[in-house]
Amino acid sequence: MKPGRQIGLALGGGAARGWAHIGVLRALEELDIPVAAIAGTSMGALVGAFAANGQVETIELVALGLAARDVARNFLDITLPRSGLVEGRKITRLIEEHLAVRRFDQLQLPFRAVATDLLTGAEVILADGDVVEAIRASIAIPGIFTPVPRDGALLVDGGLVNPVPVSVARTLGVDAVIAVDLNCFAGPAAHGNLWSESLQQRLKKSAASRWVPVKRWLEEAAQPNIFDVMGHSIRIIEQQIAAVRLRTEPADVLIRPDVGAVGIMEFHRAAAAIEAGYAATLQQRDALRALLA
Repeated sequence: MKPGRQIGLALGGGAARGWAHIGVLRALEELDIPVAAIAGTSMGALVGAFAANGQVETIELVALGLAARDVARNFLDITLPRSGLVEGRKITRLIEEHLAVRRFDQLQLPFRAVATDLLTGAEVILADGDVVEAIRASIAIPGIFTPVPRDGALLVDGGLVNPVPVSVARTLGVDAVIAVDLNCFAGPAAHGNLWSESLQQRLKKSAASRWVPVKRWLEEAAQPNIFDVMGHSIRIIEQQIAAVRLRTEPADVLIRPDVGAVGIMEFHRAAAAIEAGYAATLQQRDALRALLA
């Protein structure tokens, strides 16, 4: 680590709302707040890994370049429901294509990803080996993404046990921790319809008459879709867990972007999420600068 006061970053989960972390990182850079170590849960792990390798601009360009059709193509490799609706190979390839390193020890900053052992409920802190596999495990929302087998365990989204990993960031030898909680916002949560869009795109390619009732059902089905139901269910659980853990393991500065207008699976709405993260961070400028005193 660099000399001087060491600041750690704890990036929470939030599916598509996790793009807000990019805005947070941009604002911290603008405020000259150095980050010495990063711990991330779920999308916090994805963005955090890029940040730990000095590639914030890379992941920002990827996020801002996504259109709705790209999300279905690059994120949703839908499988027959066994242990999850989405296999996760596509998003794994997307990360591999843009993250310049593959192992934890190659990252520029200390980094930890948080996952959950599905069979025991234990918190699993991923600190070595394949960083892409670690990200994939940390983002594995139960029921949506299939679990990731690792060292005899089945790993899923770390938000089930540690949605905002302040405790993990503190293990990295830092003097203070800035935490980003994406599950606290005003008003009702938004939802999208990417599940229906993805299936509709596939079904349009088929002229078979047997698919006509399915197409009609998709067109008429009321929202929210199955991704939204699962995603919002997990968000409710994470919100409750985060509230408890942030009381018992408080951050030195807590940033809570208002990303409620961004749907759980609306990865193509990165601009709105990034702006929310940026604005929320600037609102905390005095508290952030005080960390360096």
